[in-house]
Amino acid sequence: MKAVDLALVVSDVKHQLESDLQENKVELAVEGVLPAVLGHRATLGQVMGNLVSNAIKFVAPGVTPCVRIRAEESGDFFRLWVEDNGIALPWNSRSVFFRDF
Repeated sequence: MKAVDLALVVSDVKHQLESDLQENKVELAVEGVLPAVLGHRATLGQVMGNLVSNAIKFVAPGVTPCVRIRAEESGDFFRLWVEDNGIALPWNSRSVFFRDF
């Protein structure tokens, strides 16, 4: 694992999804300063890209997708938040999507 600047990861994701962000008039906000963390850059980029892409795809008709990205420090760790205004999954359906492998 190496130090990965999350701000650069988000910048890469914005670049990769640029046409989707513009076409869907996505409101994407990064709050505060995103830290550098120990991790695998490609994996972090893939996870972040999937979360933002899903936020764009899964919104109610006529709703402008809004995505908020922020980090929260907790001791020696950071929690990365990716929040959106999507349709979400009903609680009773989650087990179908998140089964044990």
